[in-house]
Amino acid sequence: MKRALGPWDGAFIAGLALACWVALGPVYLLALGVFGLPYVLWELAWIRQATRGWLGRGWWLALGAILALQAMARLGSWAGWLGPSLALGMDLLTLGLALGLVATVRSSLARDGGNGRMGALLTRGLAGLLALALVGAGIAGDAASMLWVVVVLAMAHNFTPLALVRLAPQRDRRAERWLLLAFALPLVMLAVPLAGVRPVTAQPQAWWPVEALWVQGVWPGSVQAVFSALVLAQCLHYQAVLRVMPRLGPVWTAPGWRTLALLASAVMAAAFAADFTGTRPLYAVAAGLHAWLEWPVLLCALVGVATR
Repeated sequence: MKRALGPWDGAFIAGLALACWVALGPVYLLALGVFGLPYVLWELAWIRQATRGWLGRGWWLALGAILALQAMARLGSWAGWLGPSLALGMDLLTLGLALGLVATVRSSLARDGGNGRMGALLTRGLAGLLALALVGAGIAGDAASMLWVVVVLAMAHNFTPLALVRLAPQRDRRAERWLLLAFALPLVMLAVPLAGVRPVTAQPQAWWPVEALWVQGVWPGSVQAVFSALVLAQCLHYQAVLRVMPRLGPVWTAPGWRTLALLASAVMAAAFAADFTGTRPLYAVAAGLHAWLEWPVLLCALVGVATR
């Protein structure tokens, strides 16, 4: 097994944090344009291979149908066929349905006694409650509340590599500790302005991510630090997916799919360069697929599923 994190990774992460603090706009645009779609496709392939054998074909087909519904809703929003509130509602509805699938997996802990069985039952119960809450919010929630939930989930999603690396066939606890320290940096960034030090950024722009614009309306005084922390967490997510996780196995070995993914990424990068604001909602379709895939898979891992 290759070393998941080499000696230069610490220096790279420190430099990345500094860049997110002093040159936030360029870092955000460059990272999303160059690495946005590759990391989505690589993570989708990695999760599928890492879970091979312990989530059945029927489960994946059901999840695929749910995610296709989410993709159609986001495409409809991008094309102007659906209003923002309806698109947000579909986001929450589909995530609720995806979490509901957690209750359908066969748990390897179900036959055990003690804390293992109790933990599996509690995880199933939590997934069921979240599923009901999200489905209800998607059907009856108001736009402001739905946006709040989607934004919080989008920001939390950046930290999922801390859990995903535990699905790797080969555990690397040193890499896990390094990732834990790295992902603590965005949280430190949030506290630095309390000492009077603020990041070097411009005023909020239309091309900023929805999360940062939402923060501007909720906590206007902290938007710069939150945006810096958000971009750093996003870049750390890219590094974890593109560098760390493949080194822990399984490696994506299908050259045809890899070539297709690289070509699609090049097209997306060119579209970003031509019209970033107009293209980003289209990229959000792919981003939504992989983000909504992570939560049910991670909950299934907590339940402890049996090989089928």
